[in-house]
Amino acid sequence: MGAALCNLVPLKPYSLIEWRYDISYIARGKDDCVGSGAFGQVRPCVELSTRADRCVKSIVKETWWTRPAVVQEIELLEMVSGKHPNIVEYYECFEEISVIHLVLEYCSKGNLSNVILSKRFKEGGETLTAKISYQIAGALQFLRDLQIVHRDIKPSNLVFAEDEVVKLTDFGCACLADDAVQDLTDIKGTPIFFSPEIHQLPRGRGYSFPADMWAFGICIYMMLCKGSHPFMKEGSTLRTRDHHTGVFDVDWFTSWSARDALQWTLMPHPGQRIQPNELMEHKWCYSHGLGGGTFSRSIRHKNVLDSHGNWVSIPN
Repeated sequence: MGAALCNLVPLKPYSLIEWRYDISYIARGKDDCVGSGAFGQVRPCVELSTRADRCVKSIVKETWWTRPAVVQEIELLEMVSGKHPNIVEYYECFEEISVIHLVLEYCSKGNLSNVILSKRFKEGGETLTAKISYQIAGALQFLRDLQIVHRDIKPSNLVFAEDEVVKLTDFGCACLADDAVQDLTDIKGTPIFFSPEIHQLPRGRGYSFPADMWAFGICIYMMLCKGSHPFMKEGSTLRTRDHHTGVFDVDWFTSWSARDALQWTLMPHPGQRIQPNELMEHKWCYSHGLGGGTFSRSIRHKNVLDSHGNWVSIPN
């Protein structure tokens, strides 16, 4: 299991967020919601003293475990906030009788799921996808250095502060992990972004940081292939065999170096999957003016899951 965080740390004494913030959704209605996290909805607000734009994630304390989960999210946010340019900043929290509010950085350009089919994204082409991938790989490497597994990497959790500046948000599923490959056994996140080692549970030995890279690999694929998922059939059915063996098709105009980057991020076995800092040095990023292009790892045999859920080696 991952290293436990203390869930008894008290939050700010009971207070009303309205004393310090103009909560837009109260005045403008629920349609002003800008997103949703693992435990609550996210809406815009304005800090009254500075008139700075912020957003507030409001989590209803529905069950006895909601508060400890939010406390863990806050502790992780405090570990990372303001320390990496591609991670959303956390400012403060307010606790009321039935709700906890987290005040976060407001990213006004939308999230990746909203803009992936937009005209500006299409015009940016593979170069924009490489820039976004490089930034998020840097954020994931930063989390890995802190032994944090995000566990919910997906387009809706990648938000734009500027047209070409993206940030990772929503740490509601995140936790600390001790092991580089296999450590966690509790299942959190969004199923269509689960890696093969997560699908192997409860038989498998667990998962860790590489699961984030698999989910991010799916995000990269979606950016390159007009929002489509590499392993989903029409009707949202997972192509299990392809998923477990890392077999997928790409659009014909996708560059060879991008295809290679996808092959490495969507490598079925976590021990063979590319790491964030390696992706930053991949020739695909280098071809777009990013990183040093020093990644040179190769494998002769690829480990995949067979129909019985066992790892087997096949020629790569």
